[in-house]
This record gives sequence, C-alpha cells and structure tokens, in this order.
Amino acid sequence: MNEQKLLLSVVYAICLMLQQ
Repeated sequence: MNEQKLLLSVVYAICLMLQQ
C-alpha cells in the first residue's frame, strides 16, 4: 500500500502543477 500512497502523491502534485 506504500507504493499506492506514493503514486497518489505524485498524481496530486502533477494536478496542482497543471492548475497553475
């Protein structure tokens, strides 16, 4: 489950970058 949480963090960070 650690990998899934890391993947979620990466996706979330990318979403924030795209919103700017």
